[in-house]
Amino acid sequence: MGIPVIATKWGGPADYLDQSCGILIEPTCRDLLLDPFINDLAQAMVKMAKSPELRQAMGKVGRQRVIDNFDWEVKMRKMIDVYQEAIARTKT
Repeated sequence: MGIPVIATKWGGPADYLDQSCGILIEPTCRDLLLDPFINDLAQAMVKMAKSPELRQAMGKVGRQRVIDNFDWEVKMRKMIDVYQEAIARTKT
């Protein structure tokens, strides 16, 4: 959609995002308090809110990253390549 992302650096988002297209927040907590996480999240939101240029640039890069790497056609071609390579290895 061309929109930058703020996500937790835990699980799936860390596999898809990098600093070029979003901000990953460490899922930290101290003594069962979420203060560090909330502060980092708030800082990321303020950073995005204050910089339309950054939002636009990250959104553009993120959209292209999805098209280049995560589109179903691209994923399908990558899977076919993996299977073809595996089949070729069993023949030799």
